[in-house]
Amino acid sequence: MLLADAYERAQRDEAACEWVRRICLRQGNAVSLLADVSVQREVDVVFLDPMYPEKSKKALAKKDMRLFQQLLGHGGDDEASLLDAAREAAKYRVVVKRPIKGACLAGEKPSFSIKGRSTRFDVYTNRKIG
Repeated sequence: MLLADAYERAQRDEAACEWVRRICLRQGNAVSLLADVSVQREVDVVFLDPMYPEKSKKALAKKDMRLFQQLLGHGGDDEASLLDAAREAAKYRVVVKRPIKGACLAGEKPSFSIKGRSTRFDVYTNRKIG
């Protein structure tokens, strides 16, 4: 709901209008939605931000994140299906947000990674951009 609200407000912002028109916001099961998109192959990049795997630490996550985890789980159930669907849908790249020391999505090694202090972005390439 927060993303839909931000998307709607960005559409009304003249400065953001040009790039907002190129974004399509869809809700539903990602694997199913990506299967619909993969037929056209009109998506250049797919960005995935799946739930992080459950931590082995004893400290609890923040209250709002614990609620998300209760509702959505910790990920890992169908990671391979999600990554396969994204790679099939994306023309050039799939970018996956992961914890800095976490395992790769579905155990599949990325083409390269971009590392920050607490987060890593794994990039899977389908073909050269250009």
